[in-house]
Amino acid sequence: MKILIQPLLWTFLLAGCLPSNTASYQPVLFGAADTTAFLKTLSADDMAGRRTGSDGRSKAQNLIVSRMESLDLVPFDGTYQHSFEFGPVPAEMSATGAALATGVNLAGFVQGTGERRQTIVVGAHYDHIGAVSGLIYNGADDNASGVAGMPAMAEYFQIHRPHNDFIFVAFDAEEFALDGSRHFVANTLDPGLNVALNINLDMIARGETTGLWTSGVLHNPSLGRMVRTVVAQAPVRLSLGHDTPGSDDDWTMLSDHGPFYLAGIPHIYLGVEDHADYHQPSDVFERIDLDWFLRSVDTVIMVGLAADAEFR
Repeated sequence: MKILIQPLLWTFLLAGCLPSNTASYQPVLFGAADTTAFLKTLSADDMAGRRTGSDGRSKAQNLIVSRMESLDLVPFDGTYQHSFEFGPVPAEMSATGAALATGVNLAGFVQGTGERRQTIVVGAHYDHIGAVSGLIYNGADDNASGVAGMPAMAEYFQIHRPHNDFIFVAFDAEEFALDGSRHFVANTLDPGLNVALNINLDMIARGETTGLWTSGVLHNPSLGRMVRTVVAQAPVRLSLGHDTPGSDDDWTMLSDHGPFYLAGIPHIYLGVEDHADYHQPSDVFERIDLDWFLRSVDTVIMVGLAADAEFR
């Protein structure tokens, strides 16, 4: 349920209700400082809500590419940037009035060490709503949090090389109709790649009360044992669900794992339930409990480790 609040009230509400978000938790599997700084910068006002096609989205794109370069990720298929057209789109998105707009997916690669290895695609969308009526929709949880968690996993696997190959993708245009991931699955992934799993990170920072959910196991029950090994050790509450076909809370087609599912590729969607700041200008960095977020990222990396062990 969306909460509608008059624009003039936002300044008062944000000033009076922000929690303290200094962290005391020390992550086990990644560097907290770089990940926290990346999340803060990606959700800052000068990114202007990262709407696809906007200057803010371009700034976010440059930030993500710089992060991939700093981790020495190999450009996927020769380049980090993979452009695509999608639409139809609103007229304000096109300077020429054309029905199509251009999105850019960003992808880096970590090569595994196994002689017989498969491919695991870890994705998170970096676009958001933008600015509406003078209000910036920063999208700190949705989905700067997932984009920040993804290179944290890449950081771990660059130091501790995985058995399998890992592709790390920041998807564009998720907020329209999953257009970035649709294009990636249909046009960028080489059909010859043996893709064993998609891990999708979308909203992984605001689960203090509801925990972190893994959706997708019901479609591929063989993943259940793997996920449950993480549940037993995770530093946050990790639950399975939100994937019952036909139910009101089926998340199967609600984010970028959807096109992988339609292509017959197993997926695990890691995310929290909707909260009052979802798709609101109040989804800001200052509302994130950084201790919980850092625990969540450790959990996400544990899922990646379990997946790497599973597909051998």
